[in-house]
Amino acid sequence: MPRLKTILYCPEKELPAWWDEAISSKAMLRLKDVGMNCGLEYTRFPLFQGIKSYSRYEHSLGVASIVWKFTHDPKQTLASLYHDIATPCFAHVIDFLNGDYLGQESTEDGTRPIVEGSEEIQRILAKLGLKTKEVCDYHRYPVADTPSPSLSADRLEYTCSNAINLLREDPEEIQFVYDRVRLLEDGRLGFQDEAAALKLGRYSLRCGSVYCCDEDRYAMEILARILKRALSWNVLSRGDLMGEEDPLIGKLLQSPLREEWLRFRSMSRLCKSEAKPSEEWIQIDAKKRFIDPSVHGRPLTEINPVFREEVSNFLSKDFSVYLKAAD
Repeated sequence: MPRLKTILYCPEKELPAWWDEAISSKAMLRLKDVGMNCGLEYTRFPLFQGIKSYSRYEHSLGVASIVWKFTHDPKQTLASLYHDIATPCFAHVIDFLNGDYLGQESTEDGTRPIVEGSEEIQRILAKLGLKTKEVCDYHRYPVADTPSPSLSADRLEYTCSNAINLLREDPEEIQFVYDRVRLLEDGRLGFQDEAAALKLGRYSLRCGSVYCCDEDRYAMEILARILKRALSWNVLSRGDLMGEEDPLIGKLLQSPLREEWLRFRSMSRLCKSEAKPSEEWIQIDAKKRFIDPSVHGRPLTEINPVFREEVSNFLSKDFSVYLKAAD
């Protein structure tokens, strides 16, 4: 499968001398085989047909390069690079497995042990005079991550990349919007250009609608159930979840869960019902992700009533429908 080519976040010549070493640790390279689309790319739902491979590795490099562009601070940049280093296979599907499908934060706790346990990462930190605690929690740096729905490097990267990959938007237009992002006095990212902020906000709403659509919610729940059975039947271990997706799928294909995995892969259409016809029909809630970018330090929803209404409509989405894969 071809890989996603996203926009230019920071020219290569402007990246720090230690960049190549930082992105080449074994713990980071594992993320090349952990997808950003949470298993949906393995299905046949039309929304996800034709998308390119987009990995947690590519996302992490993008977030880190955004942070370096705006801060030139090694600790903030490395914290951003490592922010997904503990992401399991199928990413947020494991949050569904853990019963955290609304918060989708249950898999974030493993960052520090991985950073501490990697000799390669520890060598880089020693060269830069940094401590583990400075790079294992990107939440402490507003440019990297801020409480939702504010703009951060993390949300900016996956919105730009998915606008290209899922929404099929023109990369030049996405680059135009990105180039108008500014670092604010309080350390957060924002805009001075309201029109550019509105474009990004609308891309985020459209991407957010995909992330929580019926097909997305249903597929993640079904895959979580397959993985739960695989763990209880000792087909997989928790260690397998922290590996790479291709070997994990290989184990499923060699197990009694082979047919369930193949049915998951063949899903292309859902049946929907307001009532629950039988036990195989399921109802599932989901997190609603979007960005409310600031303009001159004020949230766009405060200054643009049209965008405020669009956000309200997005947040009012109803997930009470019952779903089942069509035979």
